[in-house]
Amino acid sequence: MSKDSIRKEQRDNNKVDGLSVENGALEASFQFCASAEKKLVRKIDSMVLPIMLFAYMMAFLDKQALNYTSLMGIQEDLHLVGSQYSWSSSIFYVGYLVFS
Repeated sequence: MSKDSIRKEQRDNNKVDGLSVENGALEASFQFCASAEKKLVRKIDSMVLPIMLFAYMMAFLDKQALNYTSLMGIQEDLHLVGSQYSWSSSIFYVGYLVFS
């Protein structure tokens, strides 16, 4: 392709972007080549994945800590009888789900 045809194509793309913005789009739409999109997705994944892994690990440790407290005698220490411990852990997890 010649430089003139590339410039004309870029101007046409800019016109389409401008028209979509005028028609209520929030931003101009950009089209990435496949390799640039792949690099962008990989960069986003490398930023988000460690945060997600840390959050899931902390949630797992939190659940395990609740189980260990039961084994270590929290029911006797807090004078929980019957199903009070089950209700307290259920209330904890419902609150956890609501605020997640």
